[in-house]
Amino acid sequence: GCLIAVSPKRSQAIKLLNQQTTLDVIISDDGLQHYAMARDIEVVLIDAQRQFGNQFCLPAGPLREPMNRLNHVDFCIWNGLKADKEYPLISITQAAQFKMNLSPLCFRQVMNPRETRSVESFANQPTYAIAGIGNPQRFFETLQDLNILITEKPFADHYAYRLADFESFEDEKPLLMTEKDAVKCSEIAKTHQKTNWWYLEVSPLCDEGSNQLITQLLQLLKPEFDGTKPISSTSPKKEN
Repeated sequence: GCLIAVSPKRSQAIKLLNQQTTLDVIISDDGLQHYAMARDIEVVLIDAQRQFGNQFCLPAGPLREPMNRLNHVDFCIWNGLKADKEYPLISITQAAQFKMNLSPLCFRQVMNPRETRSVESFANQPTYAIAGIGNPQRFFETLQDLNILITEKPFADHYAYRLADFESFEDEKPLLMTEKDAVKCSEIAKTHQKTNWWYLEVSPLCDEGSNQLITQLLQLLKPEFDGTKPISSTSPKKEN
């Protein structure tokens, strides 16, 4: 039910949103390096499996900014780090750290998301599994943890699916995917009546420190709402 705007220039997207209505909070996904965009709170989501690669910046490594950028953000969330696991030791002092995992809720039919099946419904059943996300293996491991027998096929992140990508798949065998993939596959599924295509709905689940995370986040937001701090409009919160 929230307004969404997309633009290569984040400041233009924010301007458009502010023209539509009066907003309290704007969340910018993957906006850390857009320094033309003002910001008041910065959150880094870290893949607990892949972490930081060789810790070099592009093109020598996977990072967009040096590791010491973690010194200047407000929160570091380790996605995929189990509650009973210690935080990985790295050479950089981080901001407030928290652990997060994606908890499976149910399967939804791609062509009609109102149709649902339990997370146990495909257990011990042969299926196909696709994933066009940053770390496809994480999704495949989630399905395997649900005791689903998968024939996996990873795709590139942000991949634009075509019907030809599924020609080798048998229609009688379920095809499982992420919700991100389902957005791109829904028209194909509707057009060709792919009733056996399903996506896994998940929900983020933080560890026992989640209440502390919410408390700290609200403390940072409170000055914006009570008028004691002007909301930024032209410059970033921090310069690296």
